[in-house]
Formats: sequence, structure tokens, C-alpha cells
Amino acid sequence: MKKEGFAIIVFGLVIMVTAVHFLSETLSSGLCPNTISTEVLSPNKTLKAVVFSQDCSNSRQPGNVSILTATETLPNNKQGNVLVQAGTTAGLQWLDDHTLVIRYDTNFAIQFKSESHWIFREALPEIVTVKFEKK
Repeated sequence: MKKEGFAIIVFGLVIMVTAVHFLSETLSSGLCPNTISTEVLSPNKTLKAVVFSQDCSNSRQPGNVSILTATETLPNNKQGNVLVQAGTTAGLQWLDDHTLVIRYDTNFAIQFKSESHWIFREALPEIVTVKFEKK
């Protein structure tokens, strides 16, 4: 009987430690503040491209790029919507109101890259073409 009681206590402690670990990982994984390094407005000043780093509890992603409306605020806890790279982004240039060039460093792995992005403004969808140039 004593062995059974000891086993139940140990089992309960293991469950409690596992639950605490799971909750701490789940709660902290959503806390990824973004730090903006560059914002570049489109020629007609209605859109902007934003370079930012995302600092999560267990990693740092410095090469994020998102395209937003000019009045939109970059949300925390979201990665770039056109580029996520392990290294820094070399530069941004708008060729026109709907074409963005991103220069990036090929020495770093790319986790996500999109050659187009839809913007929904005043219920009218617009598409931005993204061109990538290696640095």
C-alpha cells in the first residue's frame, strides 16, 4: 500500500510539472514583440514596406518584411507577410505603387518568401508584386 501511495504522488508531481511547462511554453510563445528597423512608403504614399525583427522567447528573426497600408500598425506576434529570413534584409525599393523590390542576403536561410501580396483597402483588393534580388 505504501508503494502505491508513493507512485500516485510521483505520478501527480510529473503531471503537475508537465502542465506548468506546457502552460509556460504556450503563454510565452505568443509574446513576440516586433522591432521596426525600416519603413518605406510607396510612391503614392498609400502602402508601406516594413523591415523588422521579431524577438521571441526562444529565437530572434531579424529579416522580416511586411507590406501594409500606410496607416496600418505592424502587429506584434506576426511574422513578415512577404519575407521571413534568418538574417538581415539588405534593402527595399518601390519601383511603382504596386511593385516592391527586396534585396536580401543569400548567406541566410529563407523560411518564407512570397512574390505577391494582397492588400484589402476600402473593400477593393489590390495586389503588390514583390521582386527579390540577391545581395
